[in-house]
Amino acid sequence: STYDNWVFDSPHYLPEGNFVALDGDRYVGMSTLRLSLADPSELYVGFTGVRRGYRGKGIAMALKLLAIEFARSRGVKTLKTWNASINRPMLRINEALGFVKQPVWVAYMKAL
Repeated sequence: STYDNWVFDSPHYLPEGNFVALDGDRYVGMSTLRLSLADPSELYVGFTGVRRGYRGKGIAMALKLLAIEFARSRGVKTLKTWNASINRPMLRINEALGFVKQPVWVAYMKAL
């Protein structure tokens, strides 16, 4: 699948930088780190998500904290993340963790 190619076949893939939250044997959340090919002192947060029924319980925060600690343990100097401007819960988490907003990218679309 396209997602599998983007994740597993990518030169940015960092297997040991993938963190999951479980409730028994059910996957309820994940956060992934990806390599920066341009700068080995940087990592990117590729994705952080929590199943709807488990949101608001601190799972995403805990996963991001694990990712930050992992990055620190590898000597990473910069951790970058992106998220949708309408995703207020994740924006709050990123701000609480000390991520600093950068100039925005604007996406355009033209329906044909």
